[in-house]
Amino acid sequence: MSKYIINVSFQTRVNKTTRTLEIAESFGLGLDEKEWTLYDNLELEVKQGD
Repeated sequence: MSKYIINVSFQTRVNKTTRTLEIAESFGLGLDEKEWTLYDNLELEVKQGD
C-alpha cells in the first residue's frame, strides 16, 4: 500500500478593463487576486490492484 499526500491550489486574477470594472461594480464583485485551494493535505491510500 502506498500513501500519497496531495496539495492543489491555484491563484486567479482579472485583467482590469472598462467592461470588467463595470460588470464587477454591477454585481458587487471584487477584482482582487485570490488563492483557491482544492486539496489541502489530502491523504490518498492506494493498494496494489486499485
